[in-house]
Amino acid sequence: MIPVKSLLYSSIARLINKLDLNLENASNKFSNKTSSKYIYIVLDDTFLSLKEKNKKKKFRIRTAFFHQGHMPEDERVGNSILLNKRTYCKLLRTATNINTLEYSEELFKEMSKYYNITPDTQFIVCGDGADWIKNTSHFLNAKYVLDKFHAIRKIGTVFNLKSKYDKLQFKICKGLFNNGEYTKLITHLECFKNKPNLITKQNNLLNVIKYFKKRKDGIIAYKHDWCLSACAEALISHTIKAQLGHGNKIYSYDSFRNILVLRVAKINGLNLVKEMFNEQLENKDISLENIKMAKWNNNANNSLYEPKKGGIPVMNYRTTSISKVLKEITAVR
Repeated sequence: MIPVKSLLYSSIARLINKLDLNLENASNKFSNKTSSKYIYIVLDDTFLSLKEKNKKKKFRIRTAFFHQGHMPEDERVGNSILLNKRTYCKLLRTATNINTLEYSEELFKEMSKYYNITPDTQFIVCGDGADWIKNTSHFLNAKYVLDKFHAIRKIGTVFNLKSKYDKLQFKICKGLFNNGEYTKLITHLECFKNKPNLITKQNNLLNVIKYFKKRKDGIIAYKHDWCLSACAEALISHTIKAQLGHGNKIYSYDSFRNILVLRVAKINGLNLVKEMFNEQLENKDISLENIKMAKWNNNANNSLYEPKKGGIPVMNYRTTSISKVLKEITAVR
């Protein structure tokens, strides 16, 4: 085997730090747009700390995922796969205000790059109970689905899951939510008001009932076939939190922005690294065809050395130790 230099994490970090990428460049216009009856829009915010001018500051990533439902079972292997998934992100300081109407228009413009949108196309907005998500669904004239992860987690705060009785009641509430039985769910939860075994959970119970009453349509949506439930937390985890890795670390703003742009671009079917490489080649008037990887530099005459058929270029080096080993390995016996 010809010795090669290993690629270190520090080398990758230096390459990323040299980039100057923007999230606006992470989207791709498709010539062959796809059509479907429903377009799902999964929305969520996530927060993180980044270093800007060597000072730790709080940032928000507003993320939108688009897809056209699940891939048919006969076309996939294993778990469900989102069909034609695309994403759109905004990386901002937490204090920065985002106008919801303008943001809704940005989402529509972004979706138009990937999908054929007709008057019959129905948008389905999925997310937690944040007001901006509900307002976005209103501006897009979309149906609203309450995120299952956040809803079930809130139900879990009402019960003591170490108790068999409470665990059973939790499963009942979970089943009612999954079936879109809004009225039965609220009635069942209200039965636990002032219960002795849940006296310490009364504040949580009242908050959950109030939370669900404000998001009635998002629960009833689970009755319909078009409701695939929301998976915002999983998508955020795979797309953004996975880039942060494990452990207590903090990135600089520029480095994390570049990492995020590369990840978003990949989901959107865009290879930014390849495009930047091709752009550099064009600027230098060099084509890929003119790069001959088989040619080696001969230091003796500063010319290109092209190995003979069956030869190994490294054997021509003056250092004989590697040559002897390679000749011994490749010798015909």
